[in-house]
Amino acid sequence: SFGQAIGEKGGPLQLPALWLANVVFAALGGFLFWKKQQEIELAGVKRINLLVRRLAAFMRLG
Repeated sequence: SFGQAIGEKGGPLQLPALWLANVVFAALGGFLFWKKQQEIELAGVKRINLLVRRLAAFMRLG
């Protein structure tokens, strides 16, 4: 792979740096994905709450 080629050319010192960069990027990507999921879930919960409130108001009227 690309990482192995760089590691072989740059010697053993460059491979851990590349590995660390991969880990940091993966962690950052995972965190951003998780944060986005939380936002989506929060929006969903708000929508459900609104629906329940409307339904309750409708029941009271009827």
